[in-house]
Amino acid sequence: MRWQHVRGAALCAAMIAVFLSAALSDAAVTENQKKQLAEIKKQLDEAGKLAVAKKTDDAVAVIEKLQPGLLELAALKDAAVQREVAPLMSQLRTLRRVLERGGAKLPELPEPGKTATPAAGTVSFTKQIAPLLVQRCRNCHIDQQRGQLSMQSYDNLLRGAAGQVVVSPGKGKDSRIFEVLESGDMPRNGNKLADSDIAMIAKWIDEGAKFDGTDRAANIAAGIPAPTRPTLTVTKATGNETTRFSRDIAPVLAERCVNCHGGNNPRGNLSLETFEGVLRGSQDNVIIAPGKPAESILIRKLKGQAGDRMPLNAQPLSDDVIAKFEKWVAEGAKFDGIDPRMEVQMVAEIYQVSLLSHEQLAAKRVPLAETNWRKGIPDEKADRVETNNFLLMGNVGEDRLKEIGRAAESQLDKVAAVFGAGAKPLVKGRMTLFAFNKAYDYSEYAQMVDQFKVPRHWRGHWRYTIVDAYAGIYPPQFPEDGALEPLLAEQIAGVYVESHGQVPRWFSQGSAWVVASRVGAKDPRVLRWNESIPAALRSMSAADDFLTGKIAADDAAVLNYSFCSFLMTNKAAYRKLLVDAQKGAEFDKAILSAYRSPDLKTLAMAWAVSAARKK
Repeated sequence: MRWQHVRGAALCAAMIAVFLSAALSDAAVTENQKKQLAEIKKQLDEAGKLAVAKKTDDAVAVIEKLQPGLLELAALKDAAVQREVAPLMSQLRTLRRVLERGGAKLPELPEPGKTATPAAGTVSFTKQIAPLLVQRCRNCHIDQQRGQLSMQSYDNLLRGAAGQVVVSPGKGKDSRIFEVLESGDMPRNGNKLADSDIAMIAKWIDEGAKFDGTDRAANIAAGIPAPTRPTLTVTKATGNETTRFSRDIAPVLAERCVNCHGGNNPRGNLSLETFEGVLRGSQDNVIIAPGKPAESILIRKLKGQAGDRMPLNAQPLSDDVIAKFEKWVAEGAKFDGIDPRMEVQMVAEIYQVSLLSHEQLAAKRVPLAETNWRKGIPDEKADRVETNNFLLMGNVGEDRLKEIGRAAESQLDKVAAVFGAGAKPLVKGRMTLFAFNKAYDYSEYAQMVDQFKVPRHWRGHWRYTIVDAYAGIYPPQFPEDGALEPLLAEQIAGVYVESHGQVPRWFSQGSAWVVASRVGAKDPRVLRWNESIPAALRSMSAADDFLTGKIAADDAAVLNYSFCSFLMTNKAAYRKLLVDAQKGAEFDKAILSAYRSPDLKTLAMAWAVSAARKK
């Protein structure tokens, strides 16, 4: 009895499962499928009439057109669709038999769900055309629909763009797609398809642009990996090149190109704002082939040999300028600037500055200082005082500015003595000193000009960009604020250290504080720094935490100072580090070489042990 109940329950469950399966699989035919079925029925009827009228070739052409879509529907596991497809398949087979008896050659009719085998010598859409389109057209016409043209599926490709057919079956060289590929207008990135690839597409169209897959509406990129692209690395110039990026290329890019190919949304996803961007190229392709100007998209675009000539809708570059670009690429597309991430405008300006004398650079910095003042304190006119080595601007009164100017001049020799610098100007070109009457003015200037939030207790900071050199200070108001001379020595020292190449901020800031401590050992600011070191040391879990942003900014600043004090006790090593940095050596390598340390963490550990003993 129990077995009968079990068997009855199992049978009931099985029947329910069958019923649910049938219900789920017998979904209603979609509106899109109804339209497709109706169109296929219409084409079958038309082919039958043509066969009766003995227009065999025309009938075969209609069958070639309708058959892939019917097979696609026949492959669907949907009972409702299958009921509609079955009579159409029967009608198609009958029509094929009639035509074949008359000697017509028809495309293979595989079992539903199976892919037809392309005839020998024909071009396969799934094996040849689709992979090529994915490789060369994916970004614009598969992942996107640029120009309202989608190549995401076979159906979309045959549908065309905005009412314009791009593939005309049987007419390869008369098809719009052939025209734009042959002319090089597409792809728009300028990297024209190989002649053999264009010929293959034309042949596929001549053969009827047939579909040999199972789903005409499927994404052709499915299962095909995104194309790989070469990655270029920065090659430093040797100095023997006849063209220079900083002198010959960067100024042109800055003036003629970055307006379109710069900012947060560069045209064509191509940013020419930095050398790094030039090497990276667009989302689709690199634009430089070092040593091969004829194969470089950049050169072909400038010459108008690859789609739209660049600059777009503007006067073309002169032949002489294009020749410089060609020569630069032919010589390896090398970089002679300081930092490949620097904007090309700055790279060009730095080169120009290198040609100026001390006096010429000082004159060039005057309008820059005026611009910075207006940017930081737009509603107040600055007083202005000049000395041999400084331009002073501020709202502290002219007499106070003169006092600051005299004090700054008096610190030059002291700073030079700390670093063992020679008699030449400590920093090429005059340095600008901005002096502010209120803490609010100073912090507002720092925020607006340098995007810098002034840390607690700071009364000054500097910036050095080669083109410009300046510092902003909030001069002492009371004895506990410290003395003016150590504050000025700090700013001068910071600019001096940063004038030695690409040195990290922690190094210039720490070194500048060391100089301030030597000028004013008992200065209240210096005493506060020294008193803060033990607590800052305790905030670290590793000796180099202060170099890697793992502790608070205030603590990191006093540890930068302590670490640089440790480094500067070895005068020879410190001086070697500055000299090597000025020659263009990578700082991390230069410091390890100067101090003969295997890595920075080991060097930091030696300092931490020394600092802990002092504590």
